[in-house]
Amino acid sequence: MTLDRDIPLDGSVDVVSSFHQLLRVGTVPAELPDSCSGRETGADGTTLICTDSRTALGTDIKGRPVLITLTGQPQTDPSVTHEDGDSLQAFARLLDSPELALVDVLNLDGGGSTTLMTGTEVQTPPTDAGKDPDGPEYVHRRVADSVYTGVGGYGMYAKQ
Repeated sequence: MTLDRDIPLDGSVDVVSSFHQLLRVGTVPAELPDSCSGRETGADGTTLICTDSRTALGTDIKGRPVLITLTGQPQTDPSVTHEDGDSLQAFARLLDSPELALVDVLNLDGGGSTTLMTGTEVQTPPTDAGKDPDGPEYVHRRVADSVYTGVGGYGMYAKQ
């Protein structure tokens, strides 16, 4: 797809699509909702599931960008509900630590689309149940978008 026009990107233009702001000027916003509605139940029909994988983008006190992912570990028993990550408020409280020194943080997409790669290696476990009975129990969700951070204008590998 082409827009048939130039879009100038410089230091004054930033575009980010996000959901909730997790930290604002180093504080968890009072209006940040609790992501647990009390209606989500696990495989047993009673256990509340209020957690999910999370992806966030923020800045630290030195103005550096910080990309954060939070996931859980796959269950060894596929009949066990796969709970991972954290609730929105708990994730925000985790990010609001002196060690991380974060100032502003936006919650991006989460759930099964949370996947962190370094170089060409996936660092996060798959969290979505596989649909193919002969395939893996858990899979990474296919997504059409991504967030890239790195040096240079050609992604991880410069054109030769």
